[in-house]
Amino acid sequence: MHPLGESISHYAILERLGEGGMGVVYKAEDTKLKRTVALKFLRSGAFGSDAERARFVREAQAAAALDHPHICPVYEIDEHEGQAFIAMAFCPGRTLRDRVREGPLPVREALDIAAQIAEGLDEAHSKGIIHRDIKSANIILSDKGQVRIMDFGIARLVQGPETTWSGTVSGTAAYMAPEQAIGGPVDAHADLWALGVIIYEMLAGELPFKGGTDAGVVHSVLYERPRPLREVRPDCPSAVGDVVGRCLRKKVEERYGSAKSVLADLHDVMARSRSTSELPTGETQGLTRRRSPRTRRRQRVMAVLGAVALAVAADFAVPGLRRGIAALVGYRPVPAEKHLLVLPFRNVVGEKAGQDLCDGFLEVLTSELTRLERFQKAFWVAPANEVRKSGVASAREARRSFGANLVLAGSLQRVGGDVTLTMNLIDAGTLRQVRSEVITGAIASFASFQGSLLQGAVGMLDMEIPPDLRRTLAEGGTSNAAAYESYVMGYGRLERYENPESLAAAIELFQRAAALDPGFAQAHAGLGEARWRMSELSSDPALVERALDDCGRALKIAPDLASVHATLGLIYAGKGLVAEAIREFEKALRSDPSDQDATLGLAEAWEVSGKREKAEDIYRSAIALKPGRWTGYSRFGVFYVNTGRLAEAEAMFRKVLDLTPDNIRALNNLMAVYWHMKRTDLARGMFERSIAVRPNAEAYSNWGTLEFFMGHYGEAVKMFERSVRIDPGVSTIWGNLGDSYMAVPGNADKARQAYEKAILLAGREKEINPRNASVRARLATYLMRAGRGEEALVELDEALRLAPAATAVLIKSALIYEKLGMRAKALAAATRFLGAGGTVAELEVDPDLARMIGDPEFRKLAREARPGSQIK
Repeated sequence: MHPLGESISHYAILERLGEGGMGVVYKAEDTKLKRTVALKFLRSGAFGSDAERARFVREAQAAAALDHPHICPVYEIDEHEGQAFIAMAFCPGRTLRDRVREGPLPVREALDIAAQIAEGLDEAHSKGIIHRDIKSANIILSDKGQVRIMDFGIARLVQGPETTWSGTVSGTAAYMAPEQAIGGPVDAHADLWALGVIIYEMLAGELPFKGGTDAGVVHSVLYERPRPLREVRPDCPSAVGDVVGRCLRKKVEERYGSAKSVLADLHDVMARSRSTSELPTGETQGLTRRRSPRTRRRQRVMAVLGAVALAVAADFAVPGLRRGIAALVGYRPVPAEKHLLVLPFRNVVGEKAGQDLCDGFLEVLTSELTRLERFQKAFWVAPANEVRKSGVASAREARRSFGANLVLAGSLQRVGGDVTLTMNLIDAGTLRQVRSEVITGAIASFASFQGSLLQGAVGMLDMEIPPDLRRTLAEGGTSNAAAYESYVMGYGRLERYENPESLAAAIELFQRAAALDPGFAQAHAGLGEARWRMSELSSDPALVERALDDCGRALKIAPDLASVHATLGLIYAGKGLVAEAIREFEKALRSDPSDQDATLGLAEAWEVSGKREKAEDIYRSAIALKPGRWTGYSRFGVFYVNTGRLAEAEAMFRKVLDLTPDNIRALNNLMAVYWHMKRTDLARGMFERSIAVRPNAEAYSNWGTLEFFMGHYGEAVKMFERSVRIDPGVSTIWGNLGDSYMAVPGNADKARQAYEKAILLAGREKEINPRNASVRARLATYLMRAGRGEEALVELDEALRLAPAATAVLIKSALIYEKLGMRAKALAAATRFLGAGGTVAELEVDPDLARMIGDPEFRKLAREARPGSQIK
């Protein structure tokens, strides 16, 4: 027992929450980060061996690897007086078991909870982690209905895709799968069995397997069938019983293959609901072979046609009556203001080629729908790459992270030469399906299949494709089915442009498409983008030139193809060829003036060129194009940060959060703004909100910077170490980690290794864009820190030649000169820094410049550089 008020590490015990099989749980306050946490202690004497204690440690390691809104996050593992404990998020609410004790749940509520559990399990299983003790007592429900899976108390890391764990029986008898009950091999299928038990429990108000003792329960699990759900709960749709029945198959191979598959079927059932209290019943067909909602809607229309015929005749003069009839026949209107997010399509069959098609259709469809923004002022589409990077997987998350009010979800099934794609349009506010479309076509007519896909999506949105856009979309296309299939699959691989293997596959697929149809301009354009992305990873200048050649071929075939000009703008900007980038972005905008991404690229190019007033005007026009889309405010906020206008930057990032409350980029940017404003309390709040959404490298890096400049070097090391574990490819984070190691005695070797990693990564950045003065100044700093002073001065000279008045370069030059014992040059650089708009406060935060700032000569020069200032 730990008394209330006791301090354990940097936690103060507040109250005892309860006790479980593994230990005692307390509510506590993290006195460093000022947040409430739960501390779980290993009970004294509960385990008699080091192996059992090691299992407790593995629990923390497994859970800490998980990052999902439906899994309780783990912060750290530590020891106190020989007792190990885990610090995890404090999740207020009550257990699902307590909720079920009040009686069976409404069908829709039960399915919503089950879907959230499935989402959490899918995340865990994708990381090779199984829970092994899923039960209603381990599910916490918040007041708002959010699910958190607790206590990965006996989770184990699966040692590869074909390996399972076996050994002693673990878990709670009523929820154990047959193979688990007899101590056999256990994998993710055991968690899916337990999910089936929970769904049954929620709807029936009782467990499916019973017995007077644990042995009796195990006998029931092994040899008995549960009472059919429809007998216990007559109002429950048979489709729900099908889901539960498949989860509870005795043979592992007969159950669902993944939590994602369970989730898909749960969504299908919920999508067929017509209200919060009514779900379809009596369906005799399975979930994978069903009539489309549109077919069923037509049947309902025919049933009421005679009754409403006269009303329809009069409806042209009475819009309200028209809406009433639409509601009567189950046809829900879509809002006039449409903020759309397209979720990744689900691959029903599971083969890799099918997944590539799913990913490719997502990219191509999103791109084509984005072109409609030009013709629909109250319509915008979330960029596919932003959706993928955010990890958004549901309509609820789409609303919070992107401000979407409509979500398009779909599934694709490819059998032999046929492809079937089902699309569902979901209201992100009510989570109800409003439209559905099923498209079936042959691989042999692949290009027309894509056209049907676009037409179906546009029809569900109550929009039309203008003739001008039809011609534009067809430009640079192909009628060769095999070429088009390779093109779509290429875009599926290009989606993961941070992965070299995916990029290599994308390049091969685009090359195949271009070889099958040399006049396929869009294939050449895709090849150019893929090679450019590969050059960013490999720092191979030859790939950059080949990418430019590919774009050139595309433009010879289709000179006005806007996407090619936009890609060329990105390439030229990346190479530091600002004038060329501006020219290409402007050409893209002549073809499509409503392209906000090209407008933002143009604004950034003008900003880099030093024309800040012009850049500011273009940023404003980008926001005016899509005032309901967060991207423009975010990029404008960064512009204000770069120009030192922090209050205006804060306003922009706050606008992003108004539109998208869980936007990690805005939270991290606000953290940096508040740090510069010396509002540490607000910065801390942004940090906590950011990692609560998803632990991410930028948040930990920003907070590490703050800890460093507050003199908390040990804490800074922890933050930067977490950051590089999440994203090991960012030079600045490695450089900051090296600085933090240097500030902690005994870590000189680690610091050197970190600097060498930063040098390697910054060197690759320099190869792509040798004109980037900021990169060269950073590289010079890392070289100096690593003891390579002569090389550092060479890089610094080039940085100063490229940007002699840039404050980011001047402050680093002052630091490098000072550290290399060149005080006079350091003073001159610091003076130029102040004259260019820098402040003494910015110099003071760096401990390495402290001695120079104390030099009377610096004070004299500073007063001359900033006459009228308060510098003493």
